[in-house]
Amino acid sequence: MDYGLTWSSLIIFCFAIVYILPTFLYAQPFLSLNEMVPEVEGVVKRSVELHCAEGDAISMFIWNFIKFGTDRPIPIAHNNRVYTETSFLGDIHLKNSTLVIENLNLESEGRYMCQCFYSNGDFTTVYVDLKILVPVTTPMLQINNSTPVEGSPVLLNCSAKNGTGPISYTWHRYTIHEGFMPVPDGTTSVLILSEAKRAHTGWYTCTVRNAVNVETSGRLYLDVIFGPDEPFIEIKPYAVIEKGFSANEQEEVTLNCSALSNPPSHYIWFYNNSQVYSGQIYIIPRISRSQTGLYTCLAKNNLLGTRTQLTVAITVFYLPAGSPVCSARSHNNYKEVALSCSWEGGHPLVQVRWSESSEANHMKMSNSNATKILTGADIQNGSSYTCLISHPGLQNDVRCVTTISIPSGGPNCNAVSTKQNDYIMLTCEWPGGLPRVMLEWNNKEIGDSKESSNIHVLKSTPSYNNKLFTCIALHPMNSVHKTCHVRLESPVLETSQNISVLEGNDAQIGCFLRSANLTAEITWFNNKNKEITPDSQKYGILKGTNWSTLTIRETEWSIDGGFYQCSAFNAVGNSSNSIWLQVNSMYE
Repeated sequence: MDYGLTWSSLIIFCFAIVYILPTFLYAQPFLSLNEMVPEVEGVVKRSVELHCAEGDAISMFIWNFIKFGTDRPIPIAHNNRVYTETSFLGDIHLKNSTLVIENLNLESEGRYMCQCFYSNGDFTTVYVDLKILVPVTTPMLQINNSTPVEGSPVLLNCSAKNGTGPISYTWHRYTIHEGFMPVPDGTTSVLILSEAKRAHTGWYTCTVRNAVNVETSGRLYLDVIFGPDEPFIEIKPYAVIEKGFSANEQEEVTLNCSALSNPPSHYIWFYNNSQVYSGQIYIIPRISRSQTGLYTCLAKNNLLGTRTQLTVAITVFYLPAGSPVCSARSHNNYKEVALSCSWEGGHPLVQVRWSESSEANHMKMSNSNATKILTGADIQNGSSYTCLISHPGLQNDVRCVTTISIPSGGPNCNAVSTKQNDYIMLTCEWPGGLPRVMLEWNNKEIGDSKESSNIHVLKSTPSYNNKLFTCIALHPMNSVHKTCHVRLESPVLETSQNISVLEGNDAQIGCFLRSANLTAEITWFNNKNKEITPDSQKYGILKGTNWSTLTIRETEWSIDGGFYQCSAFNAVGNSSNSIWLQVNSMYE
């Protein structure tokens, strides 16, 4: 038997009785007032390990629990035994001298004392303060008004039922465009928006945090009601003028009205104060000049009953009717050429200017009409000049080209009389060219000046016989005027010689008209001075331009012999010749 070991254990046990007994009797553990007690933190429903002492020479240890605010220790365990009376502290077991508490609860909080005896007779006491921490629960989010009108106050409250303090709060707002954004000054459980603005609209969350964990609330949507703001009207195609906007006739015009509002605006369109459409986008497929006027967009917030409006003026531009007209006329007594370019009408008025192809500089633009004066002597025959026409309704300038020229040759004159020779028609012609040639008879002593063709009618009278008429041609490119002449003459006849035929044969007599400016009619008279008609059975008449032949069929000696007369007359006189026809009897 090892009496030494037995004796030693006995001494330790006695010492423990002496040392520990006052703790239970007087609830006064041997702890210095100045001694700092280490603190261990545990979390509800989790586990914690409290260490007694280190080393393998421990022969005996005792764990006690002292609730904060009391002095009496409650035995928990000694050596390998755990007292069932301490189950309120949690699930307790030992790991050597280490006290393991699982499934901690709030009752587990307090001071733990471990009295440890060593085999060498030493003794020590270890104190550990256990602080129990409670995780924060998922906070609940509340709002006093989720659909406030802009400018009104809003209060959001974030509350967590449990959690060991201190608890910190952070607020976030989420929108599709911005994502998650921290809310300024959102550091307490209450978020106050003294004046809700549209920028405050979004999903709000509250995050709570303590030493144990972090939890975030569910989302609440703050929908700030506002508007409508002043509308903005987008016009396509976009063309700004001094008094609003413009559009070309037959274009498709799109009016898009936007006015920020929550809920979204309801739009109504007015044309000259008359409602024409309900909707945000108003399309005019083919705008016409009659649709020039004021277009008003009315934006309404049906929830608030508020409204705003904006009016724009649209002027419809349109081209003049028809096509531009370019011309050239003589000017300054036929010494110059005046180029004229015109396209009247439209809105706004078209802009026109003249530009010669060889010129680098263009003339100043003018409205509707443009005139350019050229010196005739300086113009080369066949020169072209271009009139440029601009208008908002034209994608590109319209060109109108005029070519200045003088026709070749010269004027041509002639005179004719009417069928009954009551009137004489003087004709002077020189067609072509630009500007047209101006024609005058006898320096305008008779008739008026006319372009290209000048026809003047005179009353027939013998006084015009052998009179000369002159046509003068005027053109800016001719420094010397060209002329043509026509002389009016009475007819002059030439006839065949006297003829002789044998009775029973046909006789032919010819009459010829010498050339003259006026046409003449040839008439035949028989030997009894009676006019011969062409359809007579006895006589046959054959006519040409300036001749006529008389045939006397089956001549008879006693009847057909004698003088036959050929007569010609025109508007200014007449002429006649006699021809002797001798018919010889077949019995002589």
